[in-house]
Amino acid sequence: DDPASLVFSPLPMSFAKLERSLTTYTTSGSSEPLTLASFILIADTESPIAVTDDIECTGKLNGDALELESSKMVNASSAIYEIPALASFGRVFRSCPSIPLTESETEYVVYCVSHILDEHVILQFQIQNTIEDQRLDNATVDVIPEDGSAYEVIGDIPADGIRYGETKDSFVILKRHGFSELSSSFHCSMTFCVVRLVEGEETGESYEEEYSLEEVSLSTFDFIAKVDIPDFRMAWERLGVDNEIKERFLLSFKTLNEATLAILELLGMQVCDNTDTLTSNGKPQVLHLSGVYLGGKLVLVRARLSSVKDESPGILLQIA
Repeated sequence: DDPASLVFSPLPMSFAKLERSLTTYTTSGSSEPLTLASFILIADTESPIAVTDDIECTGKLNGDALELESSKMVNASSAIYEIPALASFGRVFRSCPSIPLTESETEYVVYCVSHILDEHVILQFQIQNTIEDQRLDNATVDVIPEDGSAYEVIGDIPADGIRYGETKDSFVILKRHGFSELSSSFHCSMTFCVVRLVEGEETGESYEEEYSLEEVSLSTFDFIAKVDIPDFRMAWERLGVDNEIKERFLLSFKTLNEATLAILELLGMQVCDNTDTLTSNGKPQVLHLSGVYLGGKLVLVRARLSSVKDESPGILLQIA
C-alpha cells in the first residue's frame, strides 16, 4: 500500500481495542516486530474475565450471586501470559466467551474459557466453592476428547486451596493435530480433594470426590476473531469470486428475527454496516459479517434470510 492509503485508511480496530491489544502484546513477551498484523486480536465479549494481581479470582457470595473482588479488568488472554508454563505455548489468537458447565445454584460452580493458539487450545476452568465448611484441594478437570478428535490432552495445571466463596483457575492444554477437523466435543469431570473445616480450621477429615460437568465443545467459528472492517463492500471486492463459496439452507425458524439472532449467535462474527438491525415489515434480512481466521486470513460473510411459505415453511438462508 502507498503511504497515503496507510495514513488516511481507518484503523482495523477501535482505539479502545487498540489499547487493550497493546497492553496484551506487552504482557505476552512476544518477540515479533510490532506491526498491526502482530497485535493480539481482541474479540468483543459479553462479560470480561476478572483477575487479581496474583492471577486467582476471588469473590464473596451474596445470595446466589458472586461479587468478584477484582483489582482490575483485563483481556481474558492475560490469564495465560501470567503463567510461564502456559505462556511458553505462544500467542493467544483469541479467547472465547466463558460458558457455564454447571447450574448456578449447585455446590460447585464451574465456567470454561477456551483460549485459541496456533497449535494448541488451552481450557481455563474457573471453579467456585459455595460450601462454607470445606476447602477444595488439587482441583483438576479430566477432559476426554470424543472419538476421532483432532485434539490430544498434553498437560494440566490444578487449582488448589479453594475456600468458601473463592474462585480459582485450573487449566488443561490440548494439542491440535492439523486443520482437517476443528470442531470437537469433550467429556469433562472435575476431581478434587475435599478438606473438612470447622471455624476455618482443618478437622483432619478429607476425601477424594468426582463431580460431573457439562461437555465442552469447540466449533470452527471459535477459530474466527471479530475484527472491524472499515469498508465491507471494498474488502469483499478485493477478495474476488475465486475465494467465494455459496450455500443455501432451509432453517426451521418461524420468524426472520428469530433466524437472524440465531445466525449472529452461531457465527459470532463482527456485524458491519449496522446490518443486524432487525426488520419489521417481512422484507429479507441481509447481514454483512467480518472476522479473521486463525493464521490471519480475512473471512467475510454475506447472509440473506427470507421467509418461505410453500409446502415447507421456514426461513431460507443464502450465505456466501
